[in-house]
Amino acid sequence: VAPPPPQVADAAADAAGDEKEPGEKAEKDKGEKPDADEKEKSDEQPIQVKGPKKKHENLRYLYDSNDLLEALIAVHPRQPPRDERGSADAKKEKGRGPLDILDGDLWGLVRTNLPTPDLRVLRARFAELSPDHWQVGVDDHPLLATTAPLQPLPPTPLARAAALAAVQAAAAAASPGAPPAAVAVASAAAAKAEAAAKSEMLTNLATSSDPQVIAETQEAFGARVHRAGRKSVNECFIPAARAYATGGCPPSLRPRVWRILLGLPPGPPPFQPAFGGGGGGSSANSSTRGSRDGASLHPEQVEEDLEAVAAEEARYEALKQHVEAVELVTDALTCMDIDEMMDRGHYFPFEDKIQSVLLAFSRDPSVHANAAFAVHRPLLPGKTGPSVGSVGFGACAVSSSELAACGLDPAKDSVPLSGVMPFKGLVAYLAPLTFVFDDEALMYSVFRAMFQRFWCKLNVLRSEPQCLPALAQTFEELLQAHDPHLFFKLIQLKVHPLRIALPWLHLGFVNLLEPSEVLALWDRVLAFDDLSILPAFAAAVFLFRSPLLMAMHESSEVSDAMADGTELRVAPLLQHFLFPIPAEGPRPPAQPPVSSDDH
Repeated sequence: VAPPPPQVADAAADAAGDEKEPGEKAEKDKGEKPDADEKEKSDEQPIQVKGPKKKHENLRYLYDSNDLLEALIAVHPRQPPRDERGSADAKKEKGRGPLDILDGDLWGLVRTNLPTPDLRVLRARFAELSPDHWQVGVDDHPLLATTAPLQPLPPTPLARAAALAAVQAAAAAASPGAPPAAVAVASAAAAKAEAAAKSEMLTNLATSSDPQVIAETQEAFGARVHRAGRKSVNECFIPAARAYATGGCPPSLRPRVWRILLGLPPGPPPFQPAFGGGGGGSSANSSTRGSRDGASLHPEQVEEDLEAVAAEEARYEALKQHVEAVELVTDALTCMDIDEMMDRGHYFPFEDKIQSVLLAFSRDPSVHANAAFAVHRPLLPGKTGPSVGSVGFGACAVSSSELAACGLDPAKDSVPLSGVMPFKGLVAYLAPLTFVFDDEALMYSVFRAMFQRFWCKLNVLRSEPQCLPALAQTFEELLQAHDPHLFFKLIQLKVHPLRIALPWLHLGFVNLLEPSEVLALWDRVLAFDDLSILPAFAAAVFLFRSPLLMAMHESSEVSDAMADGTELRVAPLLQHFLFPIPAEGPRPPAQPPVSSDDH
């Protein structure tokens, strides 16, 4: 038998783990050159070197945003039977071709007639977003303060005294035994005094542009926001926290305010701001748990918070142990989704934390039990297998004894245990929370609660008002009403607006905005407990880009322009879309064109 070519021998030696000196190998390669026959043999038989295979080589997501859109387009309103329709309609339908995008009264891709809110309803629903109310992200924005004197000035001593007197009167009237009429009058006086103080600041806006005054205004605004936030956290009252969060949350208070809004205990105060300004959610063994920002609480309330947080940590540790002990077939899809998210520059430092939390989420049966909507139909043991007491089909079936050996109960457990199949973008609901929480257990509790209340609605095709079809139709109707020229222009370019906006709606704008702006948008989602703000913001983005889009002539240009969200700011765009400032004075009536016959 002829000896193998040098290349094959070297490859086999490397695969077997033989170590060669670099100089010896280079000298051998240089001195022994294969002839033509040996080279042809080596080309015919490719060299196979052992090594790690490519990760996620043959995997495919269960679905993504585009699959949801295609399924949504395929849904058509139910029509009456042919015999109940008139002969004219039957003749018209007989020679009718495939449905065109402009077929019918609407231009949209959503063909179902769902109850959706119009602009007037949205204005009433999100009244706290109007310019009459303070907003984090507008009144404290440094760019707005340096380019023009747009920040309100500090109140005068007279306005402060009036507001303080009104607040004191309200507190006195709210004491036990006070008549209801006195309480109502005092509350109205307090609100009127605060409105007068802000009105006076805005009136003096045009007369002062001193940078020092603006800096003092920003500092006073920040102190006011933190003082009100600490008060709402200490009260631990959900309506008060919602009223506070409608104007946005500062990063230092966001962890505890979000937990209160989700019905969770506030948790410990942060030792220091987290990476990226998030802050919050330090370890459960902190020594400052008995106080929140120096405010003394009732010992029973502190003890209840400690017990609830300890229970969260114990449950999360149990889920992590299950991840280490049992590997599910869905774990590979989850890791593939995480790997794609890590390609973005914002979230790669938190890869280990995200993977730990998301794998633990797949093992939690309470997700399926408490979610507002069942996202997927899981593989149920004893029902989906070919025989009783097995899971799977054919050769892939798993017996009950094998399930029990893995720690699963064949009578109750499903695969995955959470009932949520991994789809492309599931990690997007978790990634922004890494800028808010340091502790994985607290982060996991918030992520699970938000998915059960909000994000599960974005992954089902149902007719309820807060689900994805209604949100998509709301977006189309808002954009058609505000800028029909832009809507028709994009259709002519064969770039339908919903094909751009639906991935934003599906993933909560994580795939468009910067992390800080994603958190600012989620502040409003939690505060109003309403997902209708997502299509409103999507329409606001299109209106903001309207002058640029109207000048484009290629679909690729439109896609590139709408993929950049680094300059988008949530609070100003929402205010401009929902509460536009009217032009000064009425527009003059259009003059009829003068023809030569009039002279």
